Amino acid sequence: MWLNGKEISLSGDRFQSCLREIRSRACDVEDKKKGIKISKEDWSKLHLHIASYNNFPTAAGLASSAAGLACFVYSLGKLMNLKEDESQLSAIARQGSGSACRSLYGGFVKWIMGKVSFVFYFIFYTAIRYFRFPL
Repeated sequence: MWLNGKEISLSGDRFQSCLREIRSRACDVEDKKKGIKISKEDWSKLHLHIASYNNFPTAAGLASSAAGLACFVYSLGKLMNLKEDESQLSAIARQGSGSACRSLYGGFVKWIMGKVSFVFYFIFYTAIRYFRFPL
């Protein structure tokens, strides 16, 4: 993966945890016009070239890495045709960075810290997702 033109490793636990979860939920993808068909089983064998460019200050204490990780999870989820909604993708992103769970939503999002089960987490975010407050 490349971030702002510099190669970074995805071998760390944060990225690998998210990748495992996304790959386990991947679905078949087919584009008949382009002649592309990728089965669920093929996703674990494929290598991706990911290039990300960020115009937000990095390492400035503004959760840019959490936002980047949320984008990473969301983008791979779309690419691999996951059926999960934002709440479920948010729970996956949380495995890589706790703050990433808030980055998939706009406005004010409250995050309850601690070890919360995915089921409770999903229910909680589904319940509050409609109570966004503009900043």
